[in-house]
Amino acid sequence: MASPYYISARALDMLQTLSEELGQNFYVEAVAEGYDINLFGGALDRVDYLSYCDLLEKCAEKWNEPELGRIMAQRQSLELLGYLSLVPQLGLSLRDTIEIITQSFDIYTNALVLSLAEGDGHCATLSFSFLPSQGVGLQEKLSSLFYLLHIHESLLGSREHVIELHCPDRACLSSLKSLSLPINHDAPCFGYAFDAEILDRKIGVNDPAQAKPVIDMLGKLRASAGVSTAEQVSRQIWQHAEFSDVEIGRISRQLGLEPRSLQRRLANECTSFSKLFDCARRDRAMHLLEHSTMSLNSIADCLGFSEQSTLSRAVKRWTGRSPKDLRR
Repeated sequence: MASPYYISARALDMLQTLSEELGQNFYVEAVAEGYDINLFGGALDRVDYLSYCDLLEKCAEKWNEPELGRIMAQRQSLELLGYLSLVPQLGLSLRDTIEIITQSFDIYTNALVLSLAEGDGHCATLSFSFLPSQGVGLQEKLSSLFYLLHIHESLLGSREHVIELHCPDRACLSSLKSLSLPINHDAPCFGYAFDAEILDRKIGVNDPAQAKPVIDMLGKLRASAGVSTAEQVSRQIWQHAEFSDVEIGRISRQLGLEPRSLQRRLANECTSFSKLFDCARRDRAMHLLEHSTMSLNSIADCLGFSEQSTLSRAVKRWTGRSPKDLRR
């Protein structure tokens, strides 16, 4: 059964091209995963995201390439993002460029949520979360993180402004050592911190006449995707690195709605804000408990729980087990 998550078929095309460089037969693995090879070469628009993740893991194993995700990311260009690759050419600030890409990233995939956060100091953070609670393997995690860094380097010409990497999954750490950057193991999301002073830097050549058509096109593409209100709310929740400041009034404003209007729309889709928030808390809690080294107190703070005991009760309700049991 297909998952509700998709990724652009260009990701498969990239994997096929890489297989040729490595002297491997991509089609053998693709057919084994259930793909119809007659649909390649531009006939596919989107593919199931979790199926793609499985294929990436199997290719890494069969081709004896334990860092296949990293290798893929280093060969990917901005053109992989389709229309989103036009945004850096509009002459906007780095801040506006990143904001447009993060808000429209579901044109490429709806399985990742990107978020830009500016702190009180001189540090900004670009992070991402995986919406599927299970099924995202090591290779896709590495590919996404390295590709995010590659986008940064493509926009600015170097990674010199990157301060540290954020990696909540211990399995990825050995592959990140080659970057010679500090690694924050206790971050709640994947991503990296960088010098906030560069956010005002202009990217590309300023051409107002070109900017509006591209932004309008991105809006039409998002609208044509038929994204439900519940999915929009979930994505807005996940864009917060920490859930302590998530509440319906804030999410409503981000979507341009009054809280009551948002509640009615969600009710029409047989759900509610509290249910969506609880699901997001559960999925992030499971990931942090199973993959990160964060303390239980830190996880409770990240999820917006008043104390560790409240987290423990929530985990017990979700799984029937305690947080400590899940970490054994």
